[in-house]
Order: sequence, then C-alpha cells, then structure tokens
Amino acid sequence: MNMSAFRGAGSERSFTIVLGDGLDEEVLSPQVRHLDSRANVGEREIERLFGRGRGFGQGPLPAFLRLALAEQKARGRVGVVLLGRSREPSGGDEGETGARFAPPLDEIAQEARVIGCSPGQIPWDALRQVVLEQTGADPGKAADMGVGLRFLVVGCHTEERILALAVFLRRVFHCDEVAVSSHLVGSATQEAHLAVLRHTLPGLGVRVLLDLSEAARFAGLDPTRFAEFAATPCAIEPDEIRAQLSEDQRRIVELLCLHWTRARLRPLAGGFSGSLLFLADGWKGDARTEPMVLKVDAFDQMRRELGGYYLVKDFLGKHVPAFGYPVVEGDYLGVGMELAAMEGRPQTLQETFEQAEDEASTGVFLRRLDKSLELLVDKLYRSSSSSGCGETPSWSSNTWARRAPGRPEST
Repeated sequence: MNMSAFRGAGSERSFTIVLGDGLDEEVLSPQVRHLDSRANVGEREIERLFGRGRGFGQGPLPAFLRLALAEQKARGRVGVVLLGRSREPSGGDEGETGARFAPPLDEIAQEARVIGCSPGQIPWDALRQVVLEQTGADPGKAADMGVGLRFLVVGCHTEERILALAVFLRRVFHCDEVAVSSHLVGSATQEAHLAVLRHTLPGLGVRVLLDLSEAARFAGLDPTRFAEFAATPCAIEPDEIRAQLSEDQRRIVELLCLHWTRARLRPLAGGFSGSLLFLADGWKGDARTEPMVLKVDAFDQMRRELGGYYLVKDFLGKHVPAFGYPVVEGDYLGVGMELAAMEGRPQTLQETFEQAEDEASTGVFLRRLDKSLELLVDKLYRSSSSSGCGETPSWSSNTWARRAPGRPEST
C-alpha cells in the first residue's frame, strides 16, 4: 500500500505496523530446555501472554497478531513485521534470519514479514526498506513520517528490546505515533517492566495503552474481539471516588496500580494544596496484595516534595516508605509509597543523644548529627545562594565537640 493512498484522508486511512521483537523460542518457549535460558521471561509471563493449560496459544499476544494478519490480508491497512534474532551467525546479509519463533508464533511468522538481525541490534536498513515497501513512506525523511503511519511495538524484554525499539522509531524514524500495550509486552523482571511502562516510555512520548481494546483501535482492529480477555486497566473502586478523579488523575492511578487488577481507594487526611492522598488496597484476581499509599498533586508541588524525600532518604534509611517511579500525566505527578518496605521506628536525635552511654553509641550520635547538619546546611545554602548570600559554610560534629562542656573553644 502506498502512503499517498491514505495521506490526508483522515485517521480511517492510517496505516499501522505491528512490530514484534523478543518473540524467539528461547525467550517465550515454556519447554524446560528454554526456561533455563537467561533470555527466557519465565512461565508466569509466558502464560500471561500466551494463555495457560488448554488455552495455551489463545492468549492476548497470539490472538492480537492473528487478527492483525487477517486485517492485513482483508484491507491492507495493517502490516505485521517481526524481528527474528538468532545467536547463530547465518552468514547472510542483514534481513535474513535463522531464528526460530516460539509456538504458536511460529505459524504466525510464516505469514508475517520477518526481518533477521543479530542480538542487541536493530536492522535499520532492512526495516526502513520494509516500511518503504508497505507504506511508500521513507523513515529517513521526517516529512514522510508525519502523517498517517503508526507503530505498535509488541514482544518481550520491555526494559531492553521494547524500550530500545520504541525510542528508535520515535527518534530515528521520526514517527510521532508509537505505542506499547501493557498486555502485549512482557519481561522476566517485573520491577523494570513496570518502571518502563509507568515512567520511561511516557516520558519519551511513547503511548502506553492499558486496555487491549484501546490497542486494537490504535491498530485499526475490531476491539470487540478482545472482550474475552478482560485485559483492561486496574479497576478503581469505589465508583464515587473514581468519578471525582479528573482524566489525568485517573490515568496516574491506573499506571501506579498497573500490577493490580483491582484497587480500592480510601481517602487519607493530610493532603496539602489540594493533593489527593489515598490508601490503596490491591488485588491480583482474587488474591489480596500489600497496600500502598498513593499521592497525586500538581507537578511543581510534587517535585519539591520528592526533592525533600530524596534529601533525607539515605539518612533515615528503611524507616521511611519506599517511593516508586513518579508518574506524570498532564499537569499532575503521582507516586506510590510501599508501606511494606518500612522497618522499625525512626529515632530522633534527642533519643540517640540520651542513649549515648559509651564510645560506640556516642559515635552513632555524632555521625547522625553530622549528617543532619550537612543536610540542613545544604538546604539553607541552596535557598540563600538563589538570593546571592555567600558561600557554603562548613559544619560538622567536630565543631560541636570542640564546644562541648569541658572542651572550650580556643581563642
């Protein structure tokens, strides 16, 4: 299909390339010999993407690719392109592949356009040629990529291959419409997977689609075909709280609760400047998980609060809740605070001083005092330097010790 056929004709004439990477056998095969591979994403992710038991092969990822291939044959507004990576050199040119795809994707690969490449590489020339053939648009020319062409990136190793490919399409191929669906990508490392979806990709201008039907509409497919998967954003309860959230605030909560299927929010007192503060109880299916605190506020306000948190985090250690990656949407910023990470009760300097009965405990007090003074001086200096008030003074517990009773300051 030539780009001129749909350029300027509206979104109904757009062309979407579903681009897959990390779909090789060693990455997604549930066979024991592949599960031990470093590249394998593990049984949990394989079942989430492919289905489990008798439904294996009917999960959201193969179902989406099959429908995209059917649309490609019927109307030609979708193209399915898979990158096949082989650890064995084929001796051929870029674009050739000896890669083996994980069942059931091996059947899909026979009908899709497959581009071979070495691990850790993006086959720039071959991919550019395929885009040019399918759309008439040259990715090397920014003007060609401005209208009508979209990429939906699917596959595995979200924090590596998917991230690299999405950034490549945005920055090198000059494509404004690049998207990733949380239901069509996976990783062996959940924390990294979630961080990329919540924080990194949105910050780079890549759309993160939390509803599989939304991904279908993005690609020009029938969204009703995916209702059986219940692949939707985390359900926010109760309805009255959900209704009070703006669209941007709701989006932030959905991203923060991306690892849950259902979240029940309970308002907490203590939010300032119109901020939203919730205790969120979460569920994965029928299993209840550890709760966390969610806070959403204006971007500038939250950045100041996060700055203060990072300032004292090293000092207080595990006595403070652990913040996740911040999520930004519109004029708002939100964070999740994992309460389960807190340990014990933090001590004040006064309590530490009162417990200083020997050399070791006195050393603990002096180290904490040093750290407190450094933090305070740094904070004061940054405030005063903005108004032109001199250099940073030097403070330490050594100065305090010299002035302690019995050790008068020399004159």
